[in-house]
Amino acid sequence: MLYKKIKKALKTYKTTDAKKMSIEFDDVIIHIHPKSETNDSANISKLVTIRSPIVGIIHTNKPDGTPYIQKGQHVEVNDVLCVIEAMKIQHEIINQQSGVVVTILVNDKELVEFDQPLFEIR
Repeated sequence: MLYKKIKKALKTYKTTDAKKMSIEFDDVIIHIHPKSETNDSANISKLVTIRSPIVGIIHTNKPDGTPYIQKGQHVEVNDVLCVIEAMKIQHEIINQQSGVVVTILVNDKELVEFDQPLFEIR
């Protein structure tokens, strides 16, 4: 029954010059829009892994206890992602690409190795 309604709605969409269409059947909502003409792989943002440039103790929280970044947060270029302490010197890890924090791979005050993955940003 639902299949026939969806099929009929798709036929209606194809015969109109509408850019977008939303259809609601009981508790199901279907959004229809044209496929992008650009390459689909170009529309998918690349997942970038931020790695530790040095060995040290990572600080994912600011001195006041609030985190530098959180999962799902949008970050811009030049935002501080964390601080790595090595030989009593604080090294800020600066973001090189704007995007959204997908994964935080380390815990606060954890020892990190050179080239260890810290964050994933899309």
